[in-house]
Amino acid sequence: PFYHPWRAVMDDYFEYETEKVKGGIRTRTRPEHITEELYNLVGLDISSYYSKVKCPTLIVRATKGMLRDDDILLPKTVLKRMVSDIEEAWVVDLRGAHHYSVVFGENRVRDRALAGFLQS
Repeated sequence: PFYHPWRAVMDDYFEYETEKVKGGIRTRTRPEHITEELYNLVGLDISSYYSKVKCPTLIVRATKGMLRDDDILLPKTVLKRMVSDIEEAWVVDLRGAHHYSVVFGENRVRDRALAGFLQS
C-alpha cells in the first residue's frame, strides 16, 4: 500500500533492495542493520550538528506517516530546531506524502522546490 501508484522507478528500487533466495525473495537489509537504524532514530540526538551545516539546505518533509498519521519521520518540533540552527535552511512540506512517496512519488511541489533551490 505504500507504493501506489506503482511507477517504473520502483522496479529499479525493488531489484536493488531484494535478493532471490530458495523459495522466493527477501530484503537485502540485514536484521542487525534494521536494529541499528531503529536505535539511531530513537536513541541518537544529532541536533548538535545542525549549527555546523554552513551551506544552503533544502529540507523536504513528508507530512504523512507510513503506518499512522503521527508516524512522521521529521516531526515539526525537530524541523523547528533544524530551521533555527541551520543558517540557510528552506523547508517544503509535501502534504499527503510519506517516507517513500516523498522520494518515489510524482510531486510537482517537490520538483519545483528542488529546481528553485538548485537555481538559487
